[in-house]
Amino acid sequence: MSEVGEIFAATKELRKEYSNKRKENNGCKSKAMLVKNGISFESKNGGIHLVVSHKGSIADFWPTTGKFSIRGDNRYFRGVRLLIKIMRGDYTDEQFKALR
Repeated sequence: MSEVGEIFAATKELRKEYSNKRKENNGCKSKAMLVKNGISFESKNGGIHLVVSHKGSIADFWPTTGKFSIRGDNRYFRGVRLLIKIMRGDYTDEQFKALR
């Protein structure tokens, strides 16, 4: 393999390691934020998928990426802070419908 090829392969491996560590860190912090805000969740698939429930609302949440969906709504959102606000009821129905 040429020197450029070796550098590319090493860079690719370092990026993958960094991405995995970042996702692991995101997952831990997201779960801690949910607990801190008193929002209960059930862990599925070894913590990769969380079923979050609070005040009658249920959401599917993937903490490593921050992606979530409120059950009954076919849209996807991102961010644990937004999830917490929605679950606490900080948004009216009109405000929630206006979210993209």
